[in-house]
Amino acid sequence: MKYKVLVGFSGAISASLDDEIEIINQDWAEDLLKAGYIEPLESDAVIEPAEEDTVDEPIEEEPIDEPEEEPVKKVTRGRGRKASEGK
Repeated sequence: MKYKVLVGFSGAISASLDDEIEIINQDWAEDLLKAGYIEPLESDAVIEPAEEDTVDEPIEEEPIDEPEEEPVKKVTRGRGRKASEGK
């Protein structure tokens, strides 16, 4: 479909102000139309929105039985004799 460029832009496609361009990728055309960068040249042209990806609802998974962790034994240094006390 052919469009008139209202604002110069560059990217995947580029165009200067007041250019007449043809865009075959409907997603790109839709984005540029929404941004106000282009307008259709044909008066009866209607851009239909691209199909949106459907999002599946998350699947509830069974919880995984993880082995219980054994408590960690805290190692403490004994309160032995002081160096000055000797053996």
